Amino acid sequence: AGVTLRVLRMMRIFWVIKLARHFIGLQTLGLTLKRCYREMVMLLVFICVAMAIFSALSQLLEHGLDLETSNKDFASIPAACWWVIISMTTVGYGDMYPITMPGRILGGVCVVSGIVLLALPITFIYHSFVQCYHELKFRSARYSRSLSAEFLN
Repeated sequence: AGVTLRVLRMMRIFWVIKLARHFIGLQTLGLTLKRCYREMVMLLVFICVAMAIFSALSQLLEHGLDLETSNKDFASIPAACWWVIISMTTVGYGDMYPITMPGRILGGVCVVSGIVLLALPITFIYHSFVQCYHELKFRSARYSRSLSAEFLN
């Protein structure tokens, strides 16, 4: 019974998606995601490559070079990957942080590169969103004019 209830609750998402045909904002979002698919995939690839590079470097700089002053938070590459994700997105929980000077410099480079990596495609996606919004608004106005003309005739 619990699984059935969860599935039914999950089906509400499809109801919201079905409502999208009535709201221009959700239509614009869907059309923008379709048009910017390539840019979003490119963004994810760049972020994954940067995460792999920064994770390996941060683990090496914080844990691997000097065992006496090694940072226990960066004991593995997946743990360092967590720090890289949080740093690149500028969330900064503060649960992990570099303690060596090369690690801190790498942290600064990681944050700046994360900002740049996220900012570059977002401008294109924003431009596409505005363009899609105007197209859908124009279609909606044209459709309502045709309906009113039919009603008057």
